Amino acid sequence: MESIHLVKGVGLGLAVSAPIGPIGVLCIQRTVARGRLEGLFVGLGATLADLIFAGVAGFGVSWINDFLLERAVALRILGAVVLWSVAIYVFVTPPESRAADVRGNGKLASLFTTFTLMISNPMAALGFAAAFAAFGAGDPGNRVATALVVSGVGLGSVLWWGSLSIFVGAFRDRITPGVMVWINRGSGLLLAAFGVLAALSVFAPIPGWR
Repeated sequence: MESIHLVKGVGLGLAVSAPIGPIGVLCIQRTVARGRLEGLFVGLGATLADLIFAGVAGFGVSWINDFLLERAVALRILGAVVLWSVAIYVFVTPPESRAADVRGNGKLASLFTTFTLMISNPMAALGFAAAFAAFGAGDPGNRVATALVVSGVGLGSVLWWGSLSIFVGAFRDRITPGVMVWINRGSGLLLAAFGVLAALSVFAPIPGWR
């Protein structure tokens, strides 16, 4: 019954992705501003980080975990700076000027930004270790089972971000430019607030958030 490990991984991926944090806010804002595919790329950045954290937790790759934890302060500061930079950009840029961003490297930039935000919170790796134990996921002596769990985490994460971008995208055409301005400003303020939390985590670490 190896498939049960895949199912557990999917459940774990959904569980860690669903809470709405800075990545959720950014996914919603990007979907409204630029469309479903842009929102999905935001989620894919989070998925890549989730796969790394899940792999570290599942396969016990301690040197990666040690590498992240040894640089925890610098990574949290990086995360705060990236969040504030994105918050300012979202807050001050008029929605009409965003159409050009959809072309070129806009989607890859969204993916890279999200990945940077996720990987800059090394405490998330410890959170995955706890989540693995809580879900009873994986089998330390069975690499196939662990690989299935990690794959399931990626699948569950993609399912969540894809569903969120599709759901939000369904209402995109009903949003007027005036409403979009306020969505951008609200998103910018929320992202800035999460940036403050990321900065405070340098002094008092907080659990990993999405």
